[in-house]
Amino acid sequence: MPALSFKVSSAPCRTWALALVACACACTSAGPRDVEPAVEPAAAGHEAPAPAAPETTRQEPAVTEDDELQEVEGVFDIERFAGYKRFQGSWLHLDGGGKLVLSYRPMLDYTAFVERRVIVRGEHYSPEGQAISARHFRVTSMRLAAGETARDDVEDGQLPLPPVVRTHDEFKAREGRWIQLYATLVSARPDGNFWRDITLRLDDGATLDSKIQKFYFERLEKDPVGERVTILGNVFSTRPEPGSFNALAMDPADIAKGPFELKLGANTICLGEQADCGMRDQAKK
Repeated sequence: MPALSFKVSSAPCRTWALALVACACACTSAGPRDVEPAVEPAAAGHEAPAPAAPETTRQEPAVTEDDELQEVEGVFDIERFAGYKRFQGSWLHLDGGGKLVLSYRPMLDYTAFVERRVIVRGEHYSPEGQAISARHFRVTSMRLAAGETARDDVEDGQLPLPPVVRTHDEFKAREGRWIQLYATLVSARPDGNFWRDITLRLDDGATLDSKIQKFYFERLEKDPVGERVTILGNVFSTRPEPGSFNALAMDPADIAKGPFELKLGANTICLGEQADCGMRDQAKK
């Protein structure tokens, strides 16, 4: 029997294969889609957890050197006479009593502010080594308080002359301040090898007791007892200053009870009424 043979055309197969490839490409060319994850419903009686808050980083405010400075208001003054170890302090007298030492020497850039109300910017500090018994304040800047005007009676590099005092009422009005006292020297008595106890009579008949170094008597041209004299000094109270070591060591009840006195701290003496007694060369740095 003769063998049978079949002839099959390959064109339909190729067409079918190309269709499959085109379909696969069409399914993958769009890329993956973003699909929200499925959220399972909360079980009965239970709340679904709240979505987590986005993480944030807290920025702390930057602390600069200026943030650590303080402003203090008071009356500025400079000692008119250099004392022990050439101390000639610049001070800020605070409201309600007490004061801050700003410098151990005259602050000559601010002599026009002497006995004016000022605002001082700076910081409190505790000095190292030898220091006076006072609260210390390091000055960054100083300006006049509202309503104040600078002095116009001060020469460059010099300190203003303190007011003249002739009566006890004028003396009391200068508590904590420097004065030039015009009075009559009633007596001068030795106090050890280096000091003289003195008594002065004011123009209203009131008397003041103080002491002064023997050295200043020896410079005078004649014995000053019975003569009109000028005393450069300051008026101070025996009441301890608030915040001082003496005040902290005392019972507050004793401080409130008193009594306390106003005293004259005499620094130097001149014959007659001399407006610049003891003031020459006192402002040098």
